[in-house]
Amino acid sequence: MKSPVLISLAAFALSCGEAPENTPRVTQGPRFDLQTAASYVAEGTARLSRGDESGAERAFHHATRIDPGHAPAFFSLGVLQYRMGKVRSASEAYRKTLALDPDHRDAQYNFGHTLKKLGDVIGAEQAFRRSIELEPKRARAYNNLGGLYYEAEQLDSAVAIYRRCIGNNVGNANTHANLGSALRNKLLLNEAVGELRKAISLQPNHFVARYQLAHTLRDLSKLDEALREYRTVLSLQPQHANAYFNMGRALKMKGNVDAATQAFRRAIELRPDHSRAHNSLGALLNEQGKEQEAITEYRLAIQHDPNFASPRFALATLLKNRGDEDSAIEQYRKISQSGDDDYLQRISSKMLRAMGEIP
Repeated sequence: MKSPVLISLAAFALSCGEAPENTPRVTQGPRFDLQTAASYVAEGTARLSRGDESGAERAFHHATRIDPGHAPAFFSLGVLQYRMGKVRSASEAYRKTLALDPDHRDAQYNFGHTLKKLGDVIGAEQAFRRSIELEPKRARAYNNLGGLYYEAEQLDSAVAIYRRCIGNNVGNANTHANLGSALRNKLLLNEAVGELRKAISLQPNHFVARYQLAHTLRDLSKLDEALREYRTVLSLQPQHANAYFNMGRALKMKGNVDAATQAFRRAIELRPDHSRAHNSLGALLNEQGKEQEAITEYRLAIQHDPNFASPRFALATLLKNRGDEDSAIEQYRKISQSGDDDYLQRISSKMLRAMGEIP
């Protein structure tokens, strides 16, 4: 069975990573004589300012060939290639920059981004740590290092990095939002609220901070406050299906069935494959005795996520209660074989045994 932390991370993906430096920084010579690496870097930068990425890339490449020891050429090439989606090439360009200039702060920071993008978590961690050594006041390096730990569910390490950033007086709204998110996943809910409110005080329209604050207030059963935050979130991003889904959950907890139903339907409108919204809508309909409509929603939830055990178990139970034991057995069997919930797998196996399907 998925842990609460893993579910939260998978569902919301809320760590605020920050972008790499994206402007080539070069010293432009007095003229484009196109005989030195510096002049080709200047030419490439000029082409880039005109939107000619291919021409800029050729110029930067030529600069590296003229002078393989010219670090600004490799850095400019890395910046451009990352921007063009050539992440592996960009990573190699940053590696060469750092071989020539080990204290190049922007190259070190950007190198961490490329390694993270390439799935080299250990390399990215080392790069961001080195970036912090080179520039202890760069909040973005702390945020991205903390984000690596957050995504790996190393929440203690994430919290420590975010606190270190804030302690160094370089924390920004993202740092407080990230710290609040990590504290929420550690179930330190009141501390989380404090950090998320700090993020909002620094940046009132910070989407992640408000979204996480809404979840945390809901976790604390402060439903009126949570609903206010969800409405603010939706004013910032009106097409956010997950926000409608989570607002629906809060409305259901409050006992406002009609509004919850509308919220789940709106989530599905925006994202028809939202299996969790279909499942929650099915549960509400089932509670209201609208069994056929509930069956339809459970089947849609299963269609979009065949291993989602919750709607399949609800469907099996509903079918069994309606006397359709063969169909119920089919659903219980599928859960017992490939469901995503260990508890429901065990219960399904017990149901099959009780129905004479397992000796």
